[in-house]
Amino acid sequence: MVALTDTIQTIHKKMKEKEITAGSLLEQSVFRHRSMDAKIRAYTAWVEPSDPGADGKGDEDLDLFGIPFAVQDTFAVQGLPMTCSSKMLQNYVPGYHATVVERILQQGGVFTGKLNSNEFGLLPGSDHSVFGKTQNPWDADGKWKSVSGAAAAVASGQVWFALGTDSVGELRMDAAACGLTAIKPTFPTLSRHGVATAVPSMEHVGIAARNPQDCQQVWRVMVGQDPFDSTVLDDPGVLPDREMDWKEVCVGIPVSFLEAADGISQDAVMQTAEKLVESGARVEKFEMPDLDDARMAAYVLLCAEASSALARYDGVRYGYRNREAGDVLSMYLKTRQEGLNGQTKEKILLGTHFLSTQGYESFYSQAARLRTRIIQHFAHALSRFDCLLMPVEASSESTQKYAALWGACANLAGLPALTFPAGMVESRPVGVQLVGRAMSESLLFAAADKVRMEIDWDRIPSGTGR
Repeated sequence: MVALTDTIQTIHKKMKEKEITAGSLLEQSVFRHRSMDAKIRAYTAWVEPSDPGADGKGDEDLDLFGIPFAVQDTFAVQGLPMTCSSKMLQNYVPGYHATVVERILQQGGVFTGKLNSNEFGLLPGSDHSVFGKTQNPWDADGKWKSVSGAAAAVASGQVWFALGTDSVGELRMDAAACGLTAIKPTFPTLSRHGVATAVPSMEHVGIAARNPQDCQQVWRVMVGQDPFDSTVLDDPGVLPDREMDWKEVCVGIPVSFLEAADGISQDAVMQTAEKLVESGARVEKFEMPDLDDARMAAYVLLCAEASSALARYDGVRYGYRNREAGDVLSMYLKTRQEGLNGQTKEKILLGTHFLSTQGYESFYSQAARLRTRIIQHFAHALSRFDCLLMPVEASSESTQKYAALWGACANLAGLPALTFPAGMVESRPVGVQLVGRAMSESLLFAAADKVRMEIDWDRIPSGTGR
C-alpha cells in the first residue's frame, strides 16, 4: 500500500525493493477513482490504464515509471476528445500528444484521463464548465467554492500529479484550496504545443502535486527546447540539486499585499516567515508600489487576448456548428451563441471593446503600460530579495478581489511562482506562495520543501467517499 504522503522517489524506492509494484499502485489509483469521483467529478474522461510492468518490460529507471497522472482537458492527447470543458469542442479529437504529455509518457508516466476546468481554463474553479462543477475533496458538504479537476484529482489521491493551465493564478489558487503544491514555471520554459491557450501572453503550463519534490521531478522531465514551439528557451537553466545555504537567502514580504489579505492568509504568511527564519533565512517586510491597478490590467489583457484567441471557434474551422442556420452570418452567430457559455462570451465582448478603435487607448494600451510597470516593480524587488512571500488565495468575500492580483502578478511578469500548504484552519487547508526571479525554480522548490506544513490526508472528510 502506498501512502498519500509518499513522494515519487519514495514510491520508486519501494518498487525497487519489491514492496510494491507499478500494478498495485495503479490498482490503488483506479480504486480511489471508482470510489470517489462520482461525487467529486474531477474527470471529464477516464481512460482505463494498463499496468506498465505487466509484460515485464517496464523500465523502472525512468523518472516517472508507473506514476498515475492526468491532464486538464485543454491538453491534447491522441485519440481522446479535447473539449476544453466547452460544448464548442465537444467532438474535437486531436491526432497527437501535447509535447509536455509526450515527455511524461516517455518517462513512464501512466495516463488516466482528462480533467475538468472552467471553459477554456479561464479563471479558478469549474463553475463555468459544460460538465458541471468539481468539488473540493476536503468539502464533505459541497458548500465551498468549486475547484479545478487538476487540484481535486491529486487531493483525492486518484493521481500523484496533474497538469493544468495558469493564466491569472487559477491552478495555484485551486491547489492552495486543496492543500497541494503547484508550480507556475518561468515563461517560457515549458512547451505549449498541443495546449489550447486562451490568454497566450499570460497562460502557462503548471503542475499540481502533493509536495515540492514531486513538482520538481515532473518539471525537470518537461522542460527544454521544442521544435513545435519556438518560444521555448533553448537552455531553460535547470540547475542541479545542491545544499542550500539559508543564511544567504533573503525573503521579502510586500506590505501592501499582506495588508490586503484577510486574517487567515496573513497568519499563514507570517507563520511561514517564522519557519524560514528558523531555517536561517532573513525575512523582511518592504514597501512595494501599490499594484491594485494590476488586477484591472490583468483582466483587460485576459479579455482582449481571449477575444482574439477564441475567434477561431466559429463553427467552420473547429468544433460545434449550428446546422439549422440559413446563411453564413446566422451560422456564425448561432454557433457561438450556443457553443460558448455566458462567462466566456462576456470576456469576448469586453475584449472586443478593449481592442476596438474607441477602447484601445483607454483600456488595452493603459493595461500594457501597467504591465510594464509591474515587471519593473518586481525586477526592482527581486534585485534586493531572492524571492517574495505572498498570499495566494482569499479566504473571505471582502478580499476576493485581491486574489486575482496576487495570482496574476507572476503571470504578467513571466516569473516562477510556487504555492504550497501553510497549515490548516478549521479543517481547511491554507496556502501561501513564493515568487522568484526568472529561472529560480530550484530555490522555490527548496524553500517550500523546507517550510511547508504537512497535511494530514486522513482528515479528508469521509463524505467524499474516502
